[in-house]
Amino acid sequence: MATRPTWQGHLRLSLVSCPVALYTATSATGEVHFNLLHKETMNRIRMIPTDPETGPVERADLVKGFEVDKGRYVVITDDEIKAVRLESTRTIDIERFVDATEIDRLYWNNPYYLVPDGKIAAEAFAVIREAMSQSGKLALGRVVLHQRERLMALEPRDEGIVAYSLRTYDEVRQPKDYFDAIPAAKPDAKMIDIARKIIEQLEGPFDPTQFDDRYALAVLDRAMVMPDGVEVRLPFAFGTTVETVPADVPYVHVSPRARERWGARLGAGRDRIRVGLAWSGNPAQATDRYRSMPFEALRPLLDVDAAFYSLQVNYRDGELAALEADGRITSFHSEISDFMDTAALIEQLDLVVAVDTSAAHLTVALGKTMWLMLAHRPDYRWHNGREDSPWYPTARLFLQSEQGDWTSVIDRIRIQLSEVIGAAPR
Repeated sequence: MATRPTWQGHLRLSLVSCPVALYTATSATGEVHFNLLHKETMNRIRMIPTDPETGPVERADLVKGFEVDKGRYVVITDDEIKAVRLESTRTIDIERFVDATEIDRLYWNNPYYLVPDGKIAAEAFAVIREAMSQSGKLALGRVVLHQRERLMALEPRDEGIVAYSLRTYDEVRQPKDYFDAIPAAKPDAKMIDIARKIIEQLEGPFDPTQFDDRYALAVLDRAMVMPDGVEVRLPFAFGTTVETVPADVPYVHVSPRARERWGARLGAGRDRIRVGLAWSGNPAQATDRYRSMPFEALRPLLDVDAAFYSLQVNYRDGELAALEADGRITSFHSEISDFMDTAALIEQLDLVVAVDTSAAHLTVALGKTMWLMLAHRPDYRWHNGREDSPWYPTARLFLQSEQGDWTSVIDRIRIQLSEVIGAAPR
């Protein structure tokens, strides 16, 4: 869950009320943003408030003004803004129930997650949510967000409530203003039949994971590829080439205390090869949906006769329960408190199979063997097309053949690991 809610207050249905928190349901991590840089120094440009007559202005001298006419403003102080306290500033008061079909999709705006704010609020929240669910209708209420009062449509979902902000009538342009000018035309019946056949061929379920922002991916491709002549700060300054990349490993070392502790934890006996696994990273990372894989995609690898250990510290919804139910991976997530613990655990392993996360980089920094599972569009430092890495001599790269195809990656690793186990002395 996000650490900071967008809004906190109360949800009220007549006499029933409870504290709630509102969280944004969407993420902006995949959006493409550019910074303005000076082309010579490559420093980021600062935007300085400037008065067209007097020049740069200090932040302390800025005030808020509302334009009442072109070039004429009324100054509104912070105290005056704070004095505008509507009931909806701190309370979502349910005032009406409607059928979802009554709300034109033109009015739907942003989704939020509404949850009880604290354990004490859970019971009252459940009463409101269950009453709404049994009604089969959406609840309408108002809340002040970002200095505007918003009409919200509340819909029970699972154990929580999804709240959609709705656009006001004045915000939505009327369709007739645009559609009435379309010339009347009688389409050819044969052409309609052809179009209907095409529609039938393209019918299918909606799977949001199959639709990417191709523009953002194209920009990321451009950003992640290092063409000849690009000045990449330190490597450029030191004249580093692929052939001269400093790759002496290990350059990270485990403390004797941590080595002793984790050596005892795993034990000295090794009847099978020990393999560490890391299949997902921080979900807030911009390209995490491409670099991380679901636990289910990893399962075929577990058929290999090896001792598997999870290097995951955090698990996504349902993953830890699925891992424990599977029984073929040992997890020490509750015992790992820092990178030293992770490093000491990795030191006890024979091989680490990981996606592009900190566990992968830590493994090779320790000089241990690491097989890296890479997305179809990896970070430029992995030099797309290679199976080795000039940065990490103990790494072997397994690249997706197409975006999202983890199946073929796992199959290749499963075959290679089986061969390694077959060749290992008993």
